[in-house]
Amino acid sequence: RGVWLCYHVLGLVQHLPGFQPVPTRVKDYISFPKPNGYQSLHTALMLNGQTVEVQIRTAAMHRVA
Repeated sequence: RGVWLCYHVLGLVQHLPGFQPVPTRVKDYISFPKPNGYQSLHTALMLNGQTVEVQIRTAAMHRVA
C-alpha cells in the first residue's frame, strides 16, 4: 500500500494547478533503488520560473534515507 500511495501522490503533485512538471527531472528510486537501498520518487515542478523539487517516500523509506 505504501509504494502504491507514493506513485499516487506523484500523479497528484504533477497535476497541481499552476505548476508545470519538468519531465526530464523525474527519478524513480523505488523501482530502481540505489545500491545502498535508498528508495524515493523525485520530481521537479516549475512555478513562476522557479524550480520546486519534491521527494516522495514512505516513513520506512525515510528511515533508510
